[in-house]
Amino acid sequence: MTEETAGERLTALRMEITQLTARAAELHDTLATEPAAPPPAVIEHLQTYLTTVITSGTPGERKTAIEALVAEIGSPTKESSPCSESPDHTDSSPAREPAGKMKTLQTRRWFAQW
Repeated sequence: MTEETAGERLTALRMEITQLTARAAELHDTLATEPAAPPPAVIEHLQTYLTTVITSGTPGERKTAIEALVAEIGSPTKESSPCSESPDHTDSSPAREPAGKMKTLQTRRWFAQW
């Protein structure tokens, strides 16, 4: 690499660092401000809708509602994959469950309360 090419590249990288630093500061400010809670009427409407969909909706409607509420379903380990879960296992002691699997089970229990 020639000195001229290196100088141009360094100038471009410095400019990129400046832009990324400004963007990082912008994101930090955005994350520092807490979002406002939705109005009570919106929460009430959402509760009514979810109750209706869960109790008497079609499987497609339930799926759509869950997809709208859940941003991502991930598993930190292969052991927590729903495919490896056995519904009739007898030993479900929390001390023996992988952390990801416990979180999945807790999430399912939370949704079951609706």
